[in-house]
Amino acid sequence: MYRRRDGRYVSTRFRHLHSNTNSFLAHQLAYDVLHILHRDISAGNILMSTQKPPRGILIDWDHCIFMNKLTKDRETRMKRTGTWQFMSAHLAANPKTAPHSLVDDRESALHVLMCLAIKYLRHNKGDHYCMRDLLSMFD
Repeated sequence: MYRRRDGRYVSTRFRHLHSNTNSFLAHQLAYDVLHILHRDISAGNILMSTQKPPRGILIDWDHCIFMNKLTKDRETRMKRTGTWQFMSAHLAANPKTAPHSLVDDRESALHVLMCLAIKYLRHNKGDHYCMRDLLSMFD
């Protein structure tokens, strides 16, 4: 067991990593099999189940789009979605013209992992350093 930064205990670091991996695999399958792009990968949209082994559940699919030839470019530009703290640098720099792609969702997933690692994993810095880092990166 390890202690999270908020004082609660979680059985292993594996639980967080495993639940995030599940949700990212679900995202990849949705894209590969159904041609659906989520477009709002964020820490708040990944739930961790209590069952063993833990499962990650990617929620909030209401901003997703079907990636077909007609919508692939046009619709992704017209309707910008996503939680801005976890948005890819490409989309943040070009909000009106950049099409949303699988690469942008993957970058959002990386931002989620970084945020959770800073917030919950053990480290040798004080709480004020972590809050400063979180605020400078994600707010």
